[in-house]
Amino acid sequence: YNMLNYEDVDTALRDALEGKAAQTEFYEITTSGYFRYFRLSAEDQMLTVTYANASYNDDMNLQIRQLEKFRVYDWEYTEKGWLIWEKALSKNQEMDMHSFFRILPLDEKCRELGNQYILPVSYFCNNLFLTDWDAGSMEQIEFNDLYDFLYEMKYGEKLNEEAAAGGIPKDQFEEVILTFFDISVEQLEKYARYDAAAGVYPWEPVNAWNRVRQLQPFPEVVRCVENQDGTWTLYVEGILIVAGDDCTFRHRVIMRERDSGWVYVGNDIDENDSGVPDYKPRREF
Repeated sequence: YNMLNYEDVDTALRDALEGKAAQTEFYEITTSGYFRYFRLSAEDQMLTVTYANASYNDDMNLQIRQLEKFRVYDWEYTEKGWLIWEKALSKNQEMDMHSFFRILPLDEKCRELGNQYILPVSYFCNNLFLTDWDAGSMEQIEFNDLYDFLYEMKYGEKLNEEAAAGGIPKDQFEEVILTFFDISVEQLEKYARYDAAAGVYPWEPVNAWNRVRQLQPFPEVVRCVENQDGTWTLYVEGILIVAGDDCTFRHRVIMRERDSGWVYVGNDIDENDSGVPDYKPRREF
């Protein structure tokens, strides 16, 4: 969500970047119901954070659960509007000390489309946004690995992996995929390797042996542009928290709105971009 009343925080951080003394504060409410408070004090480009979190107890009174004050090891306020600090220097990725807070607001259409169609798919164990494709090259998409992500987007619940272990029945698989793509059944049968004898599309859950073990960035739609043909281009940048990087690689997702919802039309990755996550299909065909 966009930060409300972000202007004071933005002004203070810009002053701090110039070495001026500055103070500001903001709050965050987590999905688990915790209130998080941050007070920032900057002097000579050094940043000190006072942090507290609180939650309601059984009597519905707010109770402070944690309170601390620390000087960060390193921090930056990026051009995109991300405040990033590293609480302490750590070379152990499992003990990452980076914190990310988006201060500047995103355009509402970017946020809406990003939350509904980009973030739920992301870059984990599917290649929808990790390869170049368009309407004439949809064979580049591994629909079998994409299915469970689209299933959750369509129905609001995770796929029952035990029930799907033998493959996805033809009507179920096609209903999900055709919700998000303008593709013929004949094309889908070919690209997703339909097993006519069994009446299913092959599918396999994610396991330790069929995935690339790597730290995952998350996508953020930073700009939306309506094209002359009625499609929209979503400019997406991958953010890798453990590296403290608010843009590890860039790609553009083309989408079109139908009466029944939005469909994916294409994806284009910036040339010579070295930050694209690796991908391998979950099974060999």
